Amino acid sequence: MYRHVPVTDEKPKDKSKGAFWLNAFLPGAGFLYLGRWKLAALNLAGALAFGFVVALLTGGRDLGMFSSTPAILVGLASGFWAEAVAQQMHESAERSVTLDEIGDESSFQ
Repeated sequence: MYRHVPVTDEKPKDKSKGAFWLNAFLPGAGFLYLGRWKLAALNLAGALAFGFVVALLTGGRDLGMFSSTPAILVGLASGFWAEAVAQQMHESAERSVTLDEIGDESSFQ
């Protein structure tokens, strides 16, 4: 089946920094920004599960100055994950496509 592939001179926008910051503050939000719904759900579920495990292990005790450490670590890990996925998406969109890769359009007419 023939699919139209638009050819444009516009460079794809690099969304890696936005994805990092969104995911760092709310795990999964950076993936929603990238349009990766399954990764967003997986990231949010993983962050919630990690928080649940930390709560079980600490017994709900106050960790003093380390109380926010687990949340910061999860946020940073989520942010770096979203940034890596965004960079991978950007590189694949930026890669030039030759006619040999998409086929000869004259055969579809």
